[in-house]
Amino acid sequence: MKKLSLYIFFLSFFVIAWGISFDESLERFEGWIALPLDQSNQIFEAINDISVYRKYRLAMIGPIRDDERFYDVNKLLELVFDSIKTGEINEDLSLSAYLAYLSAHLFNRDLTVGGLNSFAPYYTTYNQANNHLRDTAIQYFSHWIAHGVGIVAAPPDARFSIDPPAKALKTRLRYAFTPDETLFPLIVSGFTSETEENLKQAIARVKAETAKTISDQDLDRLIKRQAQTVGAPIYTTLLPDQTKLAKDFVDRAPKAVNLWAYRFLAYGLVLLAVIFLKKWRALILTLLILFEAFVQYHTQGYLFSDSEAFVYGLLTFSLLGFSLLVWLSRVSNKKRRGAYEWTHLWMYLAIGALWFFPYWVAPEALRMDRQETFYQSAVYEVLKEELFEWKRGLYEEAFNEYLISREATPRFTEILRGRLNKAMPFSGIKLREETESYLLSKWKSARFLPLETSVMQAYSEASRSDFRSPNFYLFQSVEGSFALLLITLATATLVLLRSKRRVVLAIYACSWIPFFAMLFRSDIHLLVEKGYPVLPLTENHPGMFVLVLAITCFLFSIYLSWKTYQKEGKKQ
Repeated sequence: MKKLSLYIFFLSFFVIAWGISFDESLERFEGWIALPLDQSNQIFEAINDISVYRKYRLAMIGPIRDDERFYDVNKLLELVFDSIKTGEINEDLSLSAYLAYLSAHLFNRDLTVGGLNSFAPYYTTYNQANNHLRDTAIQYFSHWIAHGVGIVAAPPDARFSIDPPAKALKTRLRYAFTPDETLFPLIVSGFTSETEENLKQAIARVKAETAKTISDQDLDRLIKRQAQTVGAPIYTTLLPDQTKLAKDFVDRAPKAVNLWAYRFLAYGLVLLAVIFLKKWRALILTLLILFEAFVQYHTQGYLFSDSEAFVYGLLTFSLLGFSLLVWLSRVSNKKRRGAYEWTHLWMYLAIGALWFFPYWVAPEALRMDRQETFYQSAVYEVLKEELFEWKRGLYEEAFNEYLISREATPRFTEILRGRLNKAMPFSGIKLREETESYLLSKWKSARFLPLETSVMQAYSEASRSDFRSPNFYLFQSVEGSFALLLITLATATLVLLRSKRRVVLAIYACSWIPFFAMLFRSDIHLLVEKGYPVLPLTENHPGMFVLVLAITCFLFSIYLSWKTYQKEGKKQ
């Protein structure tokens, strides 16, 4: 009775310990979420490198997608996981769940059970844990069976009262079991009163076979099969259901509760009230617009909410296009054409400069060689693969086509020259060296020798180009897109109203405040592509051409507007 009580105590202890172990995994997950995604987060650089890779990939190769070899955000996060996983189950489960949460967050979605279960790092880690449990149990009981039939003199431990036969079994097979500190206590916690009986029956079955002539290979298979029979009732019930565990992670993930979405209901009520409050209409509408600008500044819904992005995109470009048509109709009509139209021209030129010219020209801070961890990252290997390791890589594809084509050598020389000229300026020192090594390896094959001289000359010319990073437009930043949105809407509204009231000009001037405030910021957040992390830019040096052009056009528009208002005032 005393032994039974002790057994129940230790069994309960190990079950509780495993529960604590999984609680630890969930607690670590909460700890990951609590960390801001900046330098204080140890995977910040790995996440940052994903956006660096994507921007350079777009610049060097283009947006072309090949379904045979396509790396989306989840696939890249899987590579990040593989590069930083520890092999410790709790840590890897929490890390995989955190990366799944990040993936959902990047697409402005909540983490779901289905999303987590389909996230490769999570289900592979879970399956690995399951497989490790099974393998550990099989190794443990294989050792016990080998001891019971006389192959091994010493048992793996003293948990079962099984004596070896008097005569050792002659075989070359060897069995040894080293308990895993994490998994073995879990397996022991699953032992029942039937475990020893099942083990003895398995030993008896193996003994019956060893009485016959049996090869070492067949004996080893038999022992492992019987060990699996003994261990299966234990390890199949120890891990919690994958979906249940996923639900525990999802329950601890923050939910995106967007209370700002209810503002549209309030807007509807306010606009309804405006119908009856004609005296306060202008003031109320102005306050409404200012409040919405404040909301967008803090939430960036026009960027990260699909519905708001659609509404604002449709509103902005429809309003801008309509205002441009109205402006052109006024310009073409001599009776309606006046000083306002020339003022509006300068306003259009200002937003045109901001929309159509790169704002950050080859920013020095984003050069490949200045990305401290990029060359050591898994995504750098992906970039190399897409350049010259995959059969359809930027360079490799041309060589493969050369082998099967009957066209003249000069055509493929020009193809490779064009691709080298496109990619080499963005390639850092290490990538240029690896590109050269790749090309030199090609000349070891006699089939490519006709290309050697001209291609190496093209490489030499391209490799002398200055190191640069890809350009970014103003709308490719969180701060710049907000400033450009305000300026564009204000310009279109002012053109359509063609108001003689100076308050309208003041509103237009105020719409430029976020743009000028940007000039003094050192923490710009660049947008690479939907679903990719924002890329921090710590050195804010806009291109002088677009900056001078935009500010000049803005000042001219303000000056001409002011002069026009003065003339209109004198006429009145």
